[in-house]
Amino acid sequence: MSRTRFSLLALLGALLLVPFADLAIITAEPGAELQRIASGFIQPDFSNLPVILRALALTFAFGLLGTLLAAPLGLVLATLWRFRAVRIFAASVRAIHELFWALLFLHVFGLTPLTGLLAIAIPYTGIFAKVFAEILAEQPDDAVRQLPPGTAPLSVWLCVRLPQAWPQMRRYLLTRAECGLRSSAVLGFVGLPTLGYHLGAALSYGAYAEAGAYLLALVALIGSFRLLVPAWSWPLWLLGLPWLLPGEWRLSGQAFWDLVSRDLWPAALLRGDGPAYGQWLLQVLQNAIIPGLIQTLLLSVLALAATALLTLLLWPLAIRAVSGRLGQAGGHLGLLVLRATPEYLLAYLLLLLWGPSMLPAVVALMLHNAAIIAFLLARTADQLPQRADHIGGLNHYLWEVVPRLFAPFLAYLFYRWEIILRESAVVGILGIYTLGFYIDSALAELRLDRLLPLLLATVLLNVAVDSASRRLRRYLALDRQINLTAAAQRN
Repeated sequence: MSRTRFSLLALLGALLLVPFADLAIITAEPGAELQRIASGFIQPDFSNLPVILRALALTFAFGLLGTLLAAPLGLVLATLWRFRAVRIFAASVRAIHELFWALLFLHVFGLTPLTGLLAIAIPYTGIFAKVFAEILAEQPDDAVRQLPPGTAPLSVWLCVRLPQAWPQMRRYLLTRAECGLRSSAVLGFVGLPTLGYHLGAALSYGAYAEAGAYLLALVALIGSFRLLVPAWSWPLWLLGLPWLLPGEWRLSGQAFWDLVSRDLWPAALLRGDGPAYGQWLLQVLQNAIIPGLIQTLLLSVLALAATALLTLLLWPLAIRAVSGRLGQAGGHLGLLVLRATPEYLLAYLLLLLWGPSMLPAVVALMLHNAAIIAFLLARTADQLPQRADHIGGLNHYLWEVVPRLFAPFLAYLFYRWEIILRESAVVGILGIYTLGFYIDSALAELRLDRLLPLLLATVLLNVAVDSASRRLRRYLALDRQINLTAAAQRN
């Protein structure tokens, strides 16, 4: 089957799913509320500058420290990637969103620096492990063949493999650190004093000008991040930033033991009552896991299809041959704002406009992911070799760029599907009936025994989608058209 035919059939399949999704607008006057939000964001209020700077510094500290802690752990796992247990562990920890980790650790450590750092470091360790393993596997063997026979494997790794892979690893570390800043901001929604905490509070009581200031601060931080963290400065940041984090570095061994030995397990299982446990598990499956899985998968498929369509519209705005130098600058600025704004924050904002349905989540996921893919494809399009008499404008985009880069476009979409699925689960915390809704409800009601089956369902769904994505890429021969590790390094 051709890629074009497959794309059209996939889009048709997504359209057939629309009637099964709750896409209603519930609020009475969304237009008036949108006007108030736009007015506030156009005229941001920076009068509370000390608080903004403090939140900005904490967002930077949590995001960078969590990433720097995860990178070496991920590298260790990458060297052991040949073991199935390591791959399963990495897939499991990265499948659980940072917000879920944070909500869990709040019950053990409270609002302490450890909660924020572990919430970022644990899933990022799994992500680093996967990407670093792919980077190491892609390195050529020519230099290894030149080594004397009998060279120790550790020497081969330290003297050849790692130096070859380091430039790509360093670029990915910076990119993942930018993602860490977004994750750090989102952790403010569970109480950590990052930008998300103040931004969510401002949005909740309608102070849109104040919220606009916090959002612009986040965009400025992500846009200038690489200027702040040259490679030589990483050890300095690692040593200095922990002193900036508020609160005590408190580790309650008893609370952790109670969690893993008692709180996470249903009472029937602790009593050894098999029939009662089976009845309890069946109830959790019927009332939470199955509806959560269906809604999460449905949301991710609709968001993926919407992302594809919006990418095709945003993509030409950032191509110089299509939009010109000035238009390209404006296009990149718009894509930067959408890329820098976390999906969870966009969904929260749209929820205020339209009410608690699946529509805010679909639009939020579409905007953020389409901006990322459009940015990557536009950068690739600007590097394509062109004839001296090539056409420009929209014709150039439709007849030159899209046909030549359609395979990478599809590959990026399939690669982002797993990421969209993670975000589809976590937006349930906002009241949308995905897996995150049931996880958040279990935590709020202190029914921690429900967490393990719900988190396991999240992991299994992510693994299934990742497997389906790989199979589709192979079926459409997309892996021969795009280096997926390079895609990972930029997302």
